[in-house]
Amino acid sequence: MDPVSLLGLAVTAYNGIKQAAKLGKEVHEIYGELSKWATHISDLNEFLSQDTKKKKPSIFKKLEFKSSETAEAFNILAARKQVEQMEADIRFMFLYGELSHLGMDGYRELIDIRREIRTQREKLIYEHQRRKRQFIHNLKIGAIMTTLLVLVFVAFYVTIQLITTKG
Repeated sequence: MDPVSLLGLAVTAYNGIKQAAKLGKEVHEIYGELSKWATHISDLNEFLSQDTKKKKPSIFKKLEFKSSETAEAFNILAARKQVEQMEADIRFMFLYGELSHLGMDGYRELIDIRREIRTQREKLIYEHQRRKRQFIHNLKIGAIMTTLLVLVFVAFYVTIQLITTKG
């Protein structure tokens, strides 16, 4: 998806948060809307971070760009600014607005939990990469050992064949 579509989903979820808070919905419903919004924001941030560090294209594919550099830069800038504004608005809702009944403690708890989850995910990603490298290393060692073992057996077989045919 492009940043404009992802931003549209985030804005829709954000409007759901505002609407739920204004109608005085239950806390779990508001948190549900916050969860949807956070998911869309996470997807958007992931897209934006991937977009700035694009992978090298195949040498066999024709290079094509969806839009001009200026249009792409404006889309990314607008998305980043709108995300910043939505985050500031949600913080304001926790401190002074419709979510003030949850208070600053609720907001701090949300931020702390988000930080913990991010740390856990980073550790999980690191561990996954380490295990993947270890698996590939073990696979290489296994292939080398198997090749050497086959060569030893072939050499042993050839030696026995040479001894038995001369004798």
